[in-house]
Amino acid sequence: MRRLLLAVALTAGLLLIGACGGGGSKAPTATNGPTVILKNLSFQPDTLQVKVGDTVTWKWGESVAHNVTFPSFHSKTMTSGTYTHTFTAAGTFDYKCTIHPTMNGKLVVAA
Repeated sequence: MRRLLLAVALTAGLLLIGACGGGGSKAPTATNGPTVILKNLSFQPDTLQVKVGDTVTWKWGESVAHNVTFPSFHSKTMTSGTYTHTFTAAGTFDYKCTIHPTMNGKLVVAA
C-alpha cells in the first residue's frame, strides 16, 4: 500500500511539473489593439497611426530601464511589463524616453 501511494504521488508530481512547462522560453503576452515595443533603445514602430478611442500598449522588449513620456502624461520607469493609454482626441502626439534622448516616438490619432 505504501509503495502504491508513493507511486501515485510521484506520478502526480511529474504531471504537475510537465503541465507547468519548463521549456525556458516565455509565451508572448497577448495585447489587444496597437502595440509599440521598447527594444534596442527605440520605440518600434517609431510612428504609429491609431483612431480616437484606441488603447495603445507599450511593451518592454528588453530588460533596460525606459519610460514613455508625453507632455501631459507618462509611464513609470520600468524594465519590463506594459503601459497603456487610451487616446480620446485626434491629433499628433510626440513622446520620448527621458532616460535615452535618442528614443522618440509619434502617435497620429485620427477621428
